[in-house]
Amino acid sequence: TLPFLACSDLAVFKAFFDRTKDWADLEEMLQAGTLDRAQTLGTLVIHLGGADPRVERLRQLGPPRREPPALS
Repeated sequence: TLPFLACSDLAVFKAFFDRTKDWADLEEMLQAGTLDRAQTLGTLVIHLGGADPRVERLRQLGPPRREPPALS
C-alpha cells in the first residue's frame, strides 16, 4: 500500500510545524481552493485548543480564492 495524506491532513501537519514555509504553503492551498479552512480549524482546536496561536493564525490567513471574472 501507498500511504498518502489528504489535503486537510497535510494542512493540519503544516500548522503543527508552524514554519514560515508551511504558512506560505497553507496560503497557497487556500488561494487554490484546496484547503478546507473550517475542517482544518476544527481539527486544530481539538488537538491544540482554541487559544493556540496557530489556530488564530489560520483564521487570519489571507482571503480565499477569488473566481476569475466571467467572460462576456
